Amino acid sequence: MRHRMGLLLIILSMLLSACASPEARIHQYPRIYARATPKQQSLISRGQIALGFSPAFVRLALGRPDSVTKHTDSKGTEVIWHYVTYNVYPYYYPYWYSPWPPIVVQSPVSEHEWLRVVFRNGQVISIDRQVGW
Repeated sequence: MRHRMGLLLIILSMLLSACASPEARIHQYPRIYARATPKQQSLISRGQIALGFSPAFVRLALGRPDSVTKHTDSKGTEVIWHYVTYNVYPYYYPYWYSPWPPIVVQSPVSEHEWLRVVFRNGQVISIDRQVGW
């Protein structure tokens, strides 16, 4: 039951995020988009970000982060936005002596962080992308 509810929530969030494109967010927040330079606007409209972006520009380009954490050290506080993708792998329960086909069951969902954006003083100072997974 717990896995079914988790899977349902993940599917729902994927559907909602699929509807939200950079173009839709730009249309929803035209004043924020107008504050960006032409180069920033070009990146935002393609769903890309760069160092120096404000949180508002990152949200226009990528949407809301899946989670947010804070890290404080001697240099100050950093706000970290985490973007996650979810993988669902099917597996089968075969019935060797049954005339019916095997049952496909969804395995527990695994999370994979594909992007981490770090802000300090309201600007992007680091962009970490997971590659080759």
